[in-house]
Amino acid sequence: MRIAIVLDEGLPPGLAANASAALALSLTSRIGDVIGPAVVDADGSPHAGILTVPIPVLRCPASELGGLREKALRTGGVGTLDFSSLAQAARDYGDYSARLAAAGAAAIVYRGLCFYGEDAAVRGLTGSLPLYR
Repeated sequence: MRIAIVLDEGLPPGLAANASAALALSLTSRIGDVIGPAVVDADGSPHAGILTVPIPVLRCPASELGGLREKALRTGGVGTLDFSSLAQAARDYGDYSARLAAAGAAAIVYRGLCFYGEDAAVRGLTGSLPLYR
């Protein structure tokens, strides 16, 4: 299993964090058991389990995110989640749903994508992308 988040490289830090968090949380209902067990530190303090699979956060020009999404949708072994400017501007999920239903594909501006699935397939989509900074 490989996971990668790809963000619009022009997003300011707060919006990038928001997009990344939304994608990561959306991912949890789509993948299996990837949360490790709770761990106790040397002083006996418990720590909840965290993700056992690394999630690199990568960057890409905004103008290329739509094409990358389309390529991923045609790639076997990869699941795809997207986060758009419509989602980022919405007040709640109903508002988001209405905005998305009214938008044509050409009007959707992607702010982030999340790919998950077979290692080679996800790496093939994201291997040349630099880390988000």
